[in-house]
Amino acid sequence: DAALRLERCRERGIEYNRRSTGGGTVIMGPEIVALGLGINVDYPGLKGGLGGVFEPLAHVLSKALEGFDIQSYFQPKNDLEVAGKKIAGLSAAYETGKGLLFHTSLLVDFDVPLMTDIMNTPLIKLSDKGYNCFSQRMTTVCQELGEEIPVKQVVDAIEISFQEEFGVVFQKDEPDDWERE
Repeated sequence: DAALRLERCRERGIEYNRRSTGGGTVIMGPEIVALGLGINVDYPGLKGGLGGVFEPLAHVLSKALEGFDIQSYFQPKNDLEVAGKKIAGLSAAYETGKGLLFHTSLLVDFDVPLMTDIMNTPLIKLSDKGYNCFSQRMTTVCQELGEEIPVKQVVDAIEISFQEEFGVVFQKDEPDDWERE
């Protein structure tokens, strides 16, 4: 109730839940890249500890966006920004031992009217950052490019960036029966 106008979500058929990594409210949709990684905090290239994953992984996303001539940068504690506007939020939480869940929501495009209709974000939360509306605080890949771009094209660029930065190769796979269940 504090974050969302739940009656409006129900009226629109919008599902909602609380994510394990915490953080602010995120509205997901087909124009948002939702990336989740299970990763060891001691993995080479990370800075160690929970907070040490944000900057290196934000760098990977920045390199992917550079391929579209979008200059982004890590803004502590956990945002990726373009000219002072948030294009992605980063989050992480320990799962077990040194294993953590990292995730990000990168805005390829976004429905601002939907967000303002269903969210209960107090104006003070935005005004304390010098903004008086969501559209001044956020940007999207499409907005930065001035044109639409397929989400898959952004996903492919992120995958390549991860492979180059960490020397990994992702393998396509389908969930098995246990994972589906």
